[in-house]
Amino acid sequence: MAGEVIYADIKVPAGASHSGPPRPAARRAKLQRCPHWHRPALWISGGLHIVVVIGFIGISVWAFREENETKPIKECANSSGSSSALCKVDWQLHSEKCYFFSENLKTWSQSHEECSSRNSHLAVIDDVKEMDFVTSNFKNSAWIGLFNTTPGRRWTWVNGSAYNGIKLPGSATKDGCGTVKLSSIGTDSCGTPYRYICQKDINRT
Repeated sequence: MAGEVIYADIKVPAGASHSGPPRPAARRAKLQRCPHWHRPALWISGGLHIVVVIGFIGISVWAFREENETKPIKECANSSGSSSALCKVDWQLHSEKCYFFSENLKTWSQSHEECSSRNSHLAVIDDVKEMDFVTSNFKNSAWIGLFNTTPGRRWTWVNGSAYNGIKLPGSATKDGCGTVKLSSIGTDSCGTPYRYICQKDINRT
């Protein structure tokens, strides 16, 4: 049967596609089949991230300002941690009193006037702890609220109370004003220029 030709019927199922790589048009159609909500969701997600970042920056700036504004107040809080007893800027708190330590030199009378202008008075030393606190801020002499303007008169504090400490040099022979230096109270001519220490109670403005 050499040279015999055999014919066969080949049936191709309906709808069958040709083999080979997909056409470009078909590929684009697949890429465009994303859900209709996909793009809006991306926009919303990006917007939320921006809002979160802006909010974080805003909170950080607010916290920084709040800390800087309250820092002088925190530094004046008393040693027990209470924030109810406060001093103004440039004043120091000790035992329910606020103290101002000057940098410039004044006579005793000028120092007294300076303290009065700050709604305070020259410091009145009540005990050893207060003395230690005051002298820890000065190495040299400073004016305090102690004076004697009449020879033989008892030394008196500016608040009207009598001085009950040790006898002061020259207290019975000449006028003078009180100074504090190296944990001790002394006297000098009221016209000598010294630094000065102002004092006021915490409940005063």
